[in-house]
Amino acid sequence: MMKTLYQASNSIEAHMILHLLKQEGFTGWVEGEYLQGAVGELPATGLVRVVVAEEDYAAAKSLVDRWEATQPAEAPKPAASIKAGSASGYRFRALVAAFAAGVLLTYAFYRAPVSVDGIDHNHDGVLDDRWTSAPGGRVVREEVDRNLDGKADYIATYGRDGSVEMVETDDNFDGIFESRTTYRRGNPVLTETDTDGDGYRDFKTNFENGVVMSTEYINPTTGLPQKIDYFKLGKLTYSETDSDRDGRMDKRTRYNALGEAVSVQDIR
Repeated sequence: MMKTLYQASNSIEAHMILHLLKQEGFTGWVEGEYLQGAVGELPATGLVRVVVAEEDYAAAKSLVDRWEATQPAEAPKPAASIKAGSASGYRFRALVAAFAAGVLLTYAFYRAPVSVDGIDHNHDGVLDDRWTSAPGGRVVREEVDRNLDGKADYIATYGRDGSVEMVETDDNFDGIFESRTTYRRGNPVLTETDTDGDGYRDFKTNFENGVVMSTEYINPTTGLPQKIDYFKLGKLTYSETDSDRDGRMDKRTRYNALGEAVSVQDIR
């Protein structure tokens, strides 16, 4: 589950905070930045936010709080020049300076030597399974060419504890990574897939403790599930369907051990 860590005044500020988190090994996301263009003249405050995994929230908030505590207070200004919002303007300039410093530090870090290792499965002189390690020796990225066509079709990124955080896959080997799986404590949590190549992830697979629990067929018009299949030990047990497309599930179909539909009932 994700939790809001920071409410930003705009997307630039949000990405600065995200950059600060990534420098310390945290994974987060910016949400709501594309809503700003839809609010017209209304204030955009609260729309853009930085979210992190719930279990990382306390440590990430402590990091942001410590960083804010190190920022100097705004220098006094003549009374005539003091305007409403001047404190937030200074805070924004401080964030810009911090962001620039972070970019320089990141550039220096990645200019440092990294180690690359891997396996050449077909002995053609090219690594088909390639691991990239940070200067400290921690694996940060893995790229795999599963069908041995010379192009990576599986990319995994790893967190500061060495566990996988995200995997992107090109499962039809067309050069486009259509699936993205997020992980928590080394277990998959959610896979989102763009099945038709339109840029919208319309199929979701939900996991619990690394086990597939359900799949969702997303209606791209509403963003809501059109059908949800539920599984037990890998077998489909029942499904729920929004047959009239009003955003609410109204039919439930149960299946036997052979995958045959045995009953259909209204659930409203």
